[in-house]
Amino acid sequence: MDDAERLFQKEVDAMILEASPEDLSRFQEIDLALQLLGGSFYDAFLDRRRGCGGGNNTDMLASPARGDSRKKNAP
Repeated sequence: MDDAERLFQKEVDAMILEASPEDLSRFQEIDLALQLLGGSFYDAFLDRRRGCGGGNNTDMLASPARGDSRKKNAP
């Protein structure tokens, strides 16, 4: 692991440690879904940051902590 990867993991860890209970619940859902798909929580965030659009792995990363603008269950 290089220095950039370590820094990125520290940033994700800090985001998790500072998250609200609602955000933590969402992150837990995302992590479980990614594990079932064989993916990694960190890799999915990295793909999203890079703009790789890694399909299902990054689609679910609409993090409330990042101000996701998608409408949820709009009537």
